[in-house]
Amino acid sequence: MNFPALPTRAVYLRLSNAAKRNALSLRILRDLRSQLHHLNTSSDGRLLLLPPFKPQILSSLEQNEEEHAWLVNASVWRKEREGLPNVIVLRSEGPVFSSGHDLTELRSLSHDEVNETFAICAEVMALIRRSPALVVCPIQGLLQIFNKFHPLQE
Repeated sequence: MNFPALPTRAVYLRLSNAAKRNALSLRILRDLRSQLHHLNTSSDGRLLLLPPFKPQILSSLEQNEEEHAWLVNASVWRKEREGLPNVIVLRSEGPVFSSGHDLTELRSLSHDEVNETFAICAEVMALIRRSPALVVCPIQGLLQIFNKFHPLQE
């Protein structure tokens, strides 16, 4: 599917399982994790993520300048994030954004694969939440189709 061109330093994160209404299968979750790692890895191979939020995070960042220098110094931020996106646009290639987990697949997976599915899902959500690049998602799916045929009355 061709998506509109994005401005410089904006990229697509593609949810590509159109045949199954973009259900989050193990394969799709692995692909999303891989894309997120790629989009947040610096040229020297470090995965650059925001630290988990804690109330004392600011004092912690100031005390540990070396490890988190890229977070508190604008010039270091630009250098570390050079070539990486400022905005990640999550798009799906099917008729809806995501119908949730692929329940048919989950029933057929082993216990270990089910655990892996949910572990990777949690990791993908954390990668989105902790990404230094803004992650957005355009409205897409059944509500959009519904509104096309049943526009709001003014």
